[in-house]
Amino acid sequence: MYLKAREVCPDTPSSMFEIGFLIMGKRAIYVICFAIFINSFFLLVIFINVWSTTALGFVKTTWYENDEDNLLTQRYTYAIGIAVLLLPTTFMKEIAELHVVSMSLFGAAVLFVIINIS
Repeated sequence: MYLKAREVCPDTPSSMFEIGFLIMGKRAIYVICFAIFINSFFLLVIFINVWSTTALGFVKTTWYENDEDNLLTQRYTYAIGIAVLLLPTTFMKEIAELHVVSMSLFGAAVLFVIINIS
């Protein structure tokens, strides 16, 4: 769809923003930005929910055998911790800087699979 929209444009745009501006005008830039913001926000919510639930399950099965009610057995503790750990990446301006973050996420996923298999 991106390539088809690029062919329709009178100029040779290099991004979605340029395509939107050429086809629909200035408002398209705001619509595209809003769509990207909503998409990124909810992907972040899903990411934090999945990893906080996983961390809570790991801690409960590893260190707490009974249903103790303390700070380490609450999901919001891990959600806040993950959000704080992700905070520096929100201020990064270069995609290349996110390479370390993506590699650490891949490493955590591999470690999770290895722990579950063993």
